Amino acid sequence: INAEYMDSEIAINQMKARYKELDKMDWLVKDATKLDFPDATFDLVIDKGTMDAMLCGSNSFHNVHQMNKQISRVMKKGAHFVVITYGQPDTRIDHFRRKKLNWEVEHKTVDKPVFSSDSAPSSNYHIYIMTKGDQVAEDEEDDDDDDEEDDDFYDKFQANANV
Repeated sequence: INAEYMDSEIAINQMKARYKELDKMDWLVKDATKLDFPDATFDLVIDKGTMDAMLCGSNSFHNVHQMNKQISRVMKKGAHFVVITYGQPDTRIDHFRRKKLNWEVEHKTVDKPVFSSDSAPSSNYHIYIMTKGDQVAEDEEDDDDDDEEDDDFYDKFQANANV
């Protein structure tokens, strides 16, 4: 399944046309903050740009947190969530380390391709690989503190940004 964030019908139609020979692929427009897939559906989820786009919008931290909670929910135990981004760890990794997501987080870098033979790569792509662990025990789960957790997370990020 290939899903494009929110109102991206144009991108979906372009991909359907470009990859029409891949008849086992579905192309869907979805709201990443409200996925309508059943729990524990996927072994692998890949994001290339959705989180980056969300972080440029209003209410960005909340929206990214909602997206990550939905992705965690639809992942099977042991499944992987791979995020490919320009975002360095100081601006991304804490989004993935939220305890309720149940993810083990790994970060790697990949040099950006260079198109001139005498140039060195000037920066990297950042690859974050999250592996879904065990669910939080029911008695530990409390959705009432999500807003407080969001506020603490945002405050920590702002403090680091102002240094």
